[in-house]
Amino acid sequence: MKKFLIFITIIFLGGCSSKELYTLGDNIDNIRELKNSSEYIAVDIVKVPTYLINSPIYKKDTPYHLKRIENTNWINNIDKQLTHTLINYLHKSMNNNNIYTYPWSNIKRFDKRVSLKITKFIAYRDKVDLEATYQIYNNINKKTLNYFFNTKEKIKSNSTDEMIKSMNRAYLKLMRDISNKL
Repeated sequence: MKKFLIFITIIFLGGCSSKELYTLGDNIDNIRELKNSSEYIAVDIVKVPTYLINSPIYKKDTPYHLKRIENTNWINNIDKQLTHTLINYLHKSMNNNNIYTYPWSNIKRFDKRVSLKITKFIAYRDKVDLEATYQIYNNINKKTLNYFFNTKEKIKSNSTDEMIKSMNRAYLKLMRDISNKL
């Protein structure tokens, strides 16, 4: 009887707290330019602002206030999702299977290493603002190049779906910029 009551409680609480789950970067099939590269490229875990680390999804309510969007969560850890998406995009855009999360255990060398830090990635009013810095370290000539990236993507309607689509478009622009610099 006790197990039955626990089961009913779990079903009841689970049913009352339905959440919309969102992900970023799972639809990056529209790659325009293909390069051929056989370089070993290391990609550090993408660093993201604190408001992206936890599962709830936020948007700016005012220039100084972030507001949680009720009943919405990221389906995965967003830093790992963005890293995986970047690696997948680079695989496809560079026609190169030698791109890995850094550090990895079975590969000892790399030709280039990408470190990405997103400093702003949030919706405010009718736009998504993505601001990031990234660096590309060339292990062959031991030089590091630093880049700044900023884009704003229009949100077509007031829905969370459209906000996430705009975030996807903004991140795609960033990934394209990184690929072009490699």
